Amino acid sequence: GVDFEPVAGTLTIPAGETAATITVRILEDNVAEPQEMFTIELSNASEAGLQVLNAIGTIIDNDVAAISASDSTFDEAGGSITIPVTLTKPSATAVTVDYAFVDVSATSDSDYTGNLGTLTFSPGTTSLTIGVSIVDDIVSEGGETFRLVFTNPVGADLIAGSIVVTIVDDDVPTLSIADIAVSEDAGVA
Repeated sequence: GVDFEPVAGTLTIPAGETAATITVRILEDNVAEPQEMFTIELSNASEAGLQVLNAIGTIIDNDVAAISASDSTFDEAGGSITIPVTLTKPSATAVTVDYAFVDVSATSDSDYTGNLGTLTFSPGTTSLTIGVSIVDDIVSEGGETFRLVFTNPVGADLIAGSIVVTIVDDDVPTLSIADIAVSEDAGVA
């Protein structure tokens, strides 16, 4: 099996003893998965009143997937961008997380457009993206930021509840000056 090594053989309980141990080797993996069970069956006992006896072993998973994203910086002329979101480990079950955008110094619809949503990582998937449209305006305004906030994770932990996305302004203010003619008695120009 993938989670344990199957065993078969004969179990001998020495004279004068009342118990013996069957060892099942559990295999470590890197997949976040629910508890798993296996059955050990004893049968064909000699010199004992046993017909068929079953015991259940439970493998408690020690792998925890976590949802991760990093602060990101994009140029204002970037148009449609994608923000990568990853799972630190593959999961044997679907993982979901809700996300939303929160204005900081950037304003939704004026500087960027993003929708609320839910990311769903199918079993085995470790990388997805969230799409955002950056609005390329003509206003020189410096860098602006918004937050991408994650909530309601199912099947994984959150490494951070939000990240900061920075939009780097590509508009450079222009300065101009024009020649003028002023009469000498005007006093000021």
